[in-house]
Formats: sequence, C-alpha cells, structure tokens
Amino acid sequence: MCRELLSTELAALVGESYSRAYQDMVRAQQCTELQEVIQYTMASDIHTRSCSRLQDVSDAEERKELIRNIWRQRIQVGGQGSGFRAEV
Repeated sequence: MCRELLSTELAALVGESYSRAYQDMVRAQQCTELQEVIQYTMASDIHTRSCSRLQDVSDAEERKELIRNIWRQRIQVGGQGSGFRAEV
C-alpha cells in the first residue's frame, strides 16, 4: 500500500530529476524493508501457534530464509567500498 501511494509521484519525479526523486525513493525502500520485517515477524509467529500445520511452518521457514538472504545481500552491496562488513 505504501509503495503504491508513492509509485505515481515517484514515476513523475524520476522523469524530472533524480535529485528530486531521491527522498521518495528512500521512502519506498523503507516501506519495502518495513514490509519485510512484518513478514518475517509473522513467519516467526507461526512457530508459536500450536495449531500450525507442518506445511505452514515449512513455508514460513522458507520465507524467513529468503528475507534473511535479501538482508545479507543488501548489507554486502551497501558495504562495498566503505570497508564495512556485517554478519546477519
């Protein structure tokens, strides 16, 4: 929802100038990361529910691993050239 609201404005701004669109691009990235945190938390919550099916738990673990890999890649790419390396 958050990204959908930004998409129209962002598309117009990028056409005008990158510097004008930058803040909205940052907000869109923040929305994506917030959505990932929510999904990761929801996937973690499946383990606490005693009525969870095995397939649900398996799907949740796959989703969590996918999100962890995305986070690792972001850290690696973001840290290139800065000398910063972090383990996730």
